[in-house]
Amino acid sequence: MRIAVLLAVLGVARAASAHQSSIKYVDITLDDAGAAVVVRVSPADVTEPLGLRPDARPTALQAAQNPRVALYVARWIAISGGGAPCMTTTPGAQPDEDGKFLVVTFHAACERAADRADFAAFFALDRRHVAIVHLVAPGAEPVDRMVRATTPVLSLELPLPPGAATRAGMRGGFSDAAFVVALLIVVVLARGRSGWTVRAFVPAVRAGALVLAAFAIGEAVGLAASALHWVALAPRLCDALVALSLIYVAGDDVVRPDARGRHAVALGFGVAHGLWLGAAAAAPGGWFGLGAGLGEVAVASLALPIVYGAARRIGADRYRRLAVLGLGLVLIALGLLGMIGALLGVAVLGR
Repeated sequence: MRIAVLLAVLGVARAASAHQSSIKYVDITLDDAGAAVVVRVSPADVTEPLGLRPDARPTALQAAQNPRVALYVARWIAISGGGAPCMTTTPGAQPDEDGKFLVVTFHAACERAADRADFAAFFALDRRHVAIVHLVAPGAEPVDRMVRATTPVLSLELPLPPGAATRAGMRGGFSDAAFVVALLIVVVLARGRSGWTVRAFVPAVRAGALVLAAFAIGEAVGLAASALHWVALAPRLCDALVALSLIYVAGDDVVRPDARGRHAVALGFGVAHGLWLGAAAAAPGGWFGLGAGLGEVAVASLALPIVYGAARRIGADRYRRLAVLGLGLVLIALGLLGMIGALLGVAVLGR
């Protein structure tokens, strides 16, 4: 693949100047913490930070020994994830094995999965430059991409095989466990003229399924908006919305167990959860969404029989006063911790 890209470049690219190479080779390897970046350049490309004349011919060792060179090259590429810039570690530089080229390495630490590489600063030096990027992502086949001045922003999202994407989605679905429980703990209750009663099992399952369906629809909309880049919220805002959703629904469980409009609430907060999961995923798509849904169904399949059995065992009134109140307060506390984590930039509710 890289050979084919190189031949295409050689067919159209010209040297940027008499002593600079027009082609730069970049390796970007995605990981859970962000992206590791390796840039290979000719020593003649870094005469500016060395304080030399443009036509000077420094050696790769001379360039590597000057700390300004690595910083100069690292600024060419800006990595971001979920709409937020990633923090670049202090770059390093060393000659390659042949001593002819300079190898600059750095790591971009991201709050969300790294999904963009912006080469605008690189092309500001010379729009005739071309970058050949070798992109590696966990679970996906490596690819080679050509980046030109006309399209300086490179997407780092690679399609995962269906199995890997589904498993990643299931992990995301499990991270919604607290919210799914908050939606389900009161569906087993019904309020009539004689007071609170426990629904029959089938009506309880039907009520839970309708609420979860509304949540799943909203989540699918949020995932689609994230995957298509229609909406790009700041990572901390996504975390805050998810924490707020848990606080609101759990509080509603405690104060108004028979509140109407729960489907609309689940639908609206589902969109927020979809954006949250989409921002955390490297490449959200149909298989990822399927996995998220399967994960949430698994949580619901475990939670609903437990809460129903508890309600039947202790009775509707005691279940509402003790179980709903106690579990609701725990979920509210978890939501408050999530809100604090969002303010501090620390993931509390999982991603």
